[in-house]
Amino acid sequence: GAHLRLYISSFDASLGDVTTFADHDNGRYTFTYQVCTAGLAHMRIELFTEGRWQDISGSPLDLEVVPRDLYPTTSTIDGLAQPVVQSGIPSSASFTLRDSCGNLPIRSVADLITVALVNTVLGDSPGPELEEPDILETSHGKFTIFFTPARRGLHELSVTLKLGNQHITGSPFRFEVVAAGHIPVGAPWVLGAIGASAESTFEILDIPGEAGSEAKVEIVARDLWGDPLAL
Repeated sequence: GAHLRLYISSFDASLGDVTTFADHDNGRYTFTYQVCTAGLAHMRIELFTEGRWQDISGSPLDLEVVPRDLYPTTSTIDGLAQPVVQSGIPSSASFTLRDSCGNLPIRSVADLITVALVNTVLGDSPGPELEEPDILETSHGKFTIFFTPARRGLHELSVTLKLGNQHITGSPFRFEVVAAGHIPVGAPWVLGAIGASAESTFEILDIPGEAGSEAKVEIVARDLWGDPLAL
């Protein structure tokens, strides 16, 4: 049979790319290929004839490889924009969605995921609830979630693929919201969420105090949610 070979510009064996060749013994030949890198590539099929390799008719040609469905293992939560998340001060986190080969999608995929941000602190509190975060797809497959944490405590960010209801790598992502130690300069913040609030309490012990004797006043500073402030 003929001596043929296949060349694909994006071929990378380290990514698991493979090609196979079949001679059907009737003048027909088949190349089967699998490449991981999405995008435009170039393919050429060459025949060894007259002592050298030459392109067959129609070769070379363009080859477009498109991404596959989103894959949970290669999709990741990238983390928080700020190392410390403080109550009442806006913050953000990011995550990236890819297919099984690590390719970013070529269209918006916001409708293929479910995003949830919850405060795991249980029980009633007088303060405002955590508002729904704003989710922005900054480019295809890349997302930033903007939120203003309310009550302090452990929070969970979950990102799941609707197909199969599978968490992406790093989800649920857990982080602690702490009390803000001071009013931020040049940044927005929620009035009353920083420092003590009207929920602060005090207690006077050893009343009535005797002349010349020591008395004690204990103050418990609380935030908007009635939680003691301990910086």
